[in-house]
Amino acid sequence: RFRYEAGEQFLDTNLSRAHDRDSTYFGGGAIVELTPLTTFHVDIETGEDRFIRSPERDASTWKVLPGFKFKPFALVSGRLDVAYRKFETKAALVPDFGGVVATVDLSYVLRATRVNGRYNRDISYSFESVVPYYLQTDWMFSMTQKITTAWDVVGRGGRYRLDYETVGLPHLRVQS
Repeated sequence: RFRYEAGEQFLDTNLSRAHDRDSTYFGGGAIVELTPLTTFHVDIETGEDRFIRSPERDASTWKVLPGFKFKPFALVSGRLDVAYRKFETKAALVPDFGGVVATVDLSYVLRATRVNGRYNRDISYSFESVVPYYLQTDWMFSMTQKITTAWDVVGRGGRYRLDYETVGLPHLRVQS
């Protein structure tokens, strides 16, 4: 259950009207230990979101998520998950999404230098009714150089991109 306070507003949008919903999700998976430092997993998830005051935003989704987890003492540590996600809306004017989503957070340490990379790509609900959801793609890279036992120098860079799906006309809707 996702609920906002009755009068909560953001940019003249009633957040309770836009986002109050009941979500039901089910999933499961399997894990295989490939080495003492590496595991492989496959997760499957299906679910639905039903909006209390905005039924035109109702959607069902499923995804298959294979990935790897690398323990901290591995040469590369962290996790790498790449999935296929299908997001099907109930409204004819709202386009569906089907494609690759991913979560990556990997680190590599060489002596006194640590390199970390992160990448995320998935969909989220928007607060705007004309753009009911968006695809967020972001990445970040950082490098940490140990100078002394108490001092580090860190450099970071990254980018965030939001691709909004707008409500369209029925004859312009693209089916995937």
